[in-house]
Amino acid sequence: MPELVRGLCRLAARAPVCLMMAVPLFPPALTTNLVDSPVPSATVTGSVTNRFDQPVSNATVSLPELGLRTITDGRGNFEFTDLPRGTHIMVLEAGGYLPQAVTVEIERNGRVHVPILLHAAMGYAMT
Repeated sequence: MPELVRGLCRLAARAPVCLMMAVPLFPPALTTNLVDSPVPSATVTGSVTNRFDQPVSNATVSLPELGLRTITDGRGNFEFTDLPRGTHIMVLEAGGYLPQAVTVEIERNGRVHVPILLHAAMGYAMT
């Protein structure tokens, strides 16, 4: 069965520490009922800001498990459409900021808004 390497990173003693594990790409519970599944139509929107409530533009926002990626606009906004129900890990990265992973729960078709606050990396003064 194909696998996806999934990592969890944190900052320890000024150096990133990453733990990696192999996760099945197609878990058995998801592969049994794909034909009967409704067409996904959920939308996740979000806004990315810093501690001064300023928008963070050009941040990379991704849903690695779904193979999706986008970039925030000039106001720090992003959008993903046609997403399936379930729990998804959203990863955010921007120059000068610590990377962040956020869990997004989509319970039904519709729209979910996720506000994200990024924190400056050590050695970067954000004004």
